This record gives sequence, C-alpha cells and structure tokens, in this order.
Amino acid sequence: FLIAILSDALSATIEDAGDNLKISGVFLSTIVLPIVGNAAEHASAVIFAMKDKLDISLGVAVGSSTQIALFVIPLLVIVGWFGNQSMSLDFGSFEAASLLLTVILVTFVLKDGTSNYMVGLVLVVAYLLVAAGFLVHFDEDLSNTS
Repeated sequence: FLIAILSDALSATIEDAGDNLKISGVFLSTIVLPIVGNAAEHASAVIFAMKDKLDISLGVAVGSSTQIALFVIPLLVIVGWFGNQSMSLDFGSFEAASLLLTVILVTFVLKDGTSNYMVGLVLVVAYLLVAAGFLVHFDEDLSNTS
C-alpha cells in the first residue's frame, strides 16, 4: 500500500517537473528516473568492476535490465488490465528502435567476455546518444492506445 502511494507521488512529481522545466516526461521517465532509482545497484556494479569481478558487475547490470524487460513490464501490463487501466506493450517506433540498437550493442560488447576502456567509452557515448535522443524526441500521445 505504501509503495502505491509513493509511486503515485513520484509519477505526479515527474509530470510537474517535466512541465516546469519544459523537459519531456518520457525523458525523465526513461533516463533520469532509472539513474536515481538504481543508484545503489549502479554503485555496486562499479565497485565490483573496480575489484576485477567483471562477471558479477555485468550480471548486476544486464540482469537488472533483463528482469525489467522480461518480467516487470509485462507484469505491470497484466496488473493494469485487472485494474481497468488501458495498457499495452505497444512502444513507439523511436523507443523500439532504441531498445533494439542497445540490445545489439550490448550483445557485441559481451560476446568477447573481456573489456577495456574503449568498450566502456563506447557504452557511455551510446548512453549519452540515447539520452540526447529521448531529450529531443517528440512525446507521442500514448493515452489513446488500447
């Protein structure tokens, strides 16, 4: 019950912040909120990587993304259906293309099983490009989808 109240307050705050700062709600929801919400997880992944435990670091980072994509999002859609909330997994073309390209990039990065500073730099630049894309991306009206 407390989580539901906090989530509602957070979503209202995001909408207000987006309106006040003239920043897209999609940008805040896809870029800013995950960074803030998963700060401890990101910190642990960095600490494991600095201790040369790359397998654990990658497991934390990729495992979390996989869990969200394969479990949490579909579960929330099903829960929304039971609560008479019109939800679907119909992402916009920009969001779907971003997801596809990041999956391809991560696949190529992980196939060797090794890493260096250049791989990290490529990942950071890719993240910044995706963030910039979401910053300038026109918000589609997703409220009319069924």
